Amino acid sequence: MAITLRTTKGSSLTYQELDVNFTSFFYSASLSADQKQLSLFYTGSNNLPAAGTVNIPLNPYTGSLPPVGGDNLSIQYRNGASFGGAAELLYDNAAGGLGIGTGTLESNENLRIQGGDLALSGSELRIQGGQYSGSIAYGGVSRDFVFRNWDETNNADIQFWNGGAKRFTIHHDGTITQNDGDPALGDVVLSGSIIFGANHSDAYRSKLQTWDSNNPRIENNSTYDLQRGELRGVILEGPQSAQVVIGLQSNGNEGFNIISAPPTSSQEPTYNRLVAHFGAD
Repeated sequence: MAITLRTTKGSSLTYQELDVNFTSFFYSASLSADQKQLSLFYTGSNNLPAAGTVNIPLNPYTGSLPPVGGDNLSIQYRNGASFGGAAELLYDNAAGGLGIGTGTLESNENLRIQGGDLALSGSELRIQGGQYSGSIAYGGVSRDFVFRNWDETNNADIQFWNGGAKRFTIHHDGTITQNDGDPALGDVVLSGSIIFGANHSDAYRSKLQTWDSNNPRIENNSTYDLQRGELRGVILEGPQSAQVVIGLQSNGNEGFNIISAPPTSSQEPTYNRLVAHFGAD
């Protein structure tokens, strides 16, 4: 399409030149709302249809930073024709990590969600409580799997709950209790019995348990009176139709001893008397 100007020609336009001028020119232009496209409207041309639009994509960059929304380091997102800033989605430049629901990350953290309820730090996944919280680590050279109640106090017990009750606890001092037992009783406190065997059938099962006067399986009457003293103790049961075996080497001084201690109120008495000795030889 060509437009002939009288000032360029130096004389009046002919009828043919006028016809070309008035049927082959852009008569209007518009800019899209997002300022990304320029539309030119024309009446016709030898190389274009009789009338139509030419759309030209634009780069709105003007050489300076465009206006953005949100605070510093907030993640940007499109908000209609402009930018918005996610107040609860921030990039921590110093830590090199992402915070969701929080503005800052702890030292060496790469991800923190909602005030520390969930944080990723190196090879550890921390759940609740901030930096000193329960941790789960998986992978790495020496961390195949770790479950830790990481706490800055001296009361960082690891607890396992089931059915709304405390079932197993590893205490901060290394003691272990089951079913909320009293750790003051010993290093490992179990409530109930211990079963030994390939399965729980009578053919294989051996059982170690505590007993007292409430145990109806131990005879306690005037005739037999198998529960003497304070009517409580420890019993080791072998499998049915079998026996309890104590293995001793006969080529040494090994043996099985029953010993006693003088009366005392201590829970840890000093044993000083041999009641019976069964020598291996």
